[in-house]
Amino acid sequence: MKWDDYLQVNPLLRVALFVIMGVVAGRALYDHIPAWIWIGLMLACLITCTFFPDRKSFAKYYKEILLQCLLLLMACFFAGASRVCIKESQTRLRLPPYDIEYEAIIISQPIEKEKVMRCDMTITKAENIKVPVTIKAAFLKDDRSKKLKIGDGMICFSQLEEPKNFANSDFDYAEYLKIHGYYASTFLYYTDWHPRKISLSSLSYVERTKIAALKLRQSLIDRLGDMGIGGQDFAVVAAMTLGDKSLLSAETKNTYSISGASHVLALSGLHLGIIYALLSMLFRKRKKMVAGQILIMTGIWAYVVLVGMSASVVRSAIMLSVFSFVSVIGRKNMSVNTLSLAAIIMLIANPLNLYDTGFQMSFGAVLSILLFFQPIYRLIPLSVLDKSKILKWAWNMSAVSIAAQIGVAPLVAHYFGRFSVYFLLTNFIVIPAATVVLYATIFMAALYILPDIQILAAKAIAWFVAQVNHCLMQISSLPYSSIEGIRLSVMQTFIIYILIACMSIFLIYAKKAYHFRKFR
Repeated sequence: MKWDDYLQVNPLLRVALFVIMGVVAGRALYDHIPAWIWIGLMLACLITCTFFPDRKSFAKYYKEILLQCLLLLMACFFAGASRVCIKESQTRLRLPPYDIEYEAIIISQPIEKEKVMRCDMTITKAENIKVPVTIKAAFLKDDRSKKLKIGDGMICFSQLEEPKNFANSDFDYAEYLKIHGYYASTFLYYTDWHPRKISLSSLSYVERTKIAALKLRQSLIDRLGDMGIGGQDFAVVAAMTLGDKSLLSAETKNTYSISGASHVLALSGLHLGIIYALLSMLFRKRKKMVAGQILIMTGIWAYVVLVGMSASVVRSAIMLSVFSFVSVIGRKNMSVNTLSLAAIIMLIANPLNLYDTGFQMSFGAVLSILLFFQPIYRLIPLSVLDKSKILKWAWNMSAVSIAAQIGVAPLVAHYFGRFSVYFLLTNFIVIPAATVVLYATIFMAALYILPDIQILAAKAIAWFVAQVNHCLMQISSLPYSSIEGIRLSVMQTFIIYILIACMSIFLIYAKKAYHFRKFR
């Protein structure tokens, strides 16, 4: 398929590309071109389009049609640029250079460090701050701060400082915080804060719902811990099922990273796909009915809110929502068009998502699977695969893993300076394991009326996760388990993706030329 034909089949892909280019341009030129100019250019393009001929005259005015399409795409470009300028202006607060009094609520479970308790807070009311903002807070550790939990309100008196990078580190921590919606950081001594019930009226309904969902998630995590699961086995289960990675130790994270299993700790399409399959079985008789799909997607989005609405899980939920809609009207197609729609929605909602590592890896992996899975899978003839179900399953798993690796390997090398050599072996372990853990945890939760059996189920899950962790430790300790010290710049990473695209196009034309000569 030619590139132009490919864009015709996936029209939202070109829209997504122009929105992405607009976001990049708008952020790069933020200090020179304000949002109102981008908005004016967008409106000018849209208004100009209305002066073109109607559809009955399209054949006669072919050049005008091309110009009209270009204007519409440029409007998408300017929309992305204006949206990122508006978002960027919101992140650049003028923080007072002195201590101020403010009301805040804790929105993440405090983590105990050597001398402090660290957590995220949302400021609901403060001097010179007109809208609620999220900050990183560190409380000097004492008996009071150890008892803090999600949803606790307080009145504080401290200085809010702009996020700063760590000394002797290449990681742009300040940029990371800005992209993830953190506007400032602060340190509070014993006397700088006092518990108080505060009003949440300044927060939006969505923000209040997220806080309520996070409180529920923490209660579920606490309940899980009371069932006998402890240590890093508990931390892995909490990450795989409820998206809480705060309990993972540096050693566990490193083991999963070296072995190439980090993706199962970040909730994504794999986890939502498992839940979708389970809910579909429950509504099997009504699967194609509108009511059944509405119930399924309500459950999916409730889970998305519960686990914190990370970029990867939101992308998966949007794609599943589109898939659910098209299945109702008799079509089943998870395409590049669907992925492009998810990207457009997320970038318009928050254009800084584009610079989020999780967003990039999630979309890179899925796009790569959509583009490369079939060509890789067809390397082995179907006549051979059909002879053995085990061979067919193994090759399907291998093809998906290889296709996803093509999309994310350059990003992993750029951000983490690492390439996991045994990623294929790892996926044969962790993907089935994640499925078992998620199903087993749901089954365990359903046993709440039988507490003794529920505890036994929890211990079984803990034992299973311990075996998975042991396997991954063995893989990460193998010789040449990962290639370290890779340093790729943004430009080098971009060039690698261009080379991958060029190589793909070359192979497509080479295959066509081979078949042409063979059957000539």
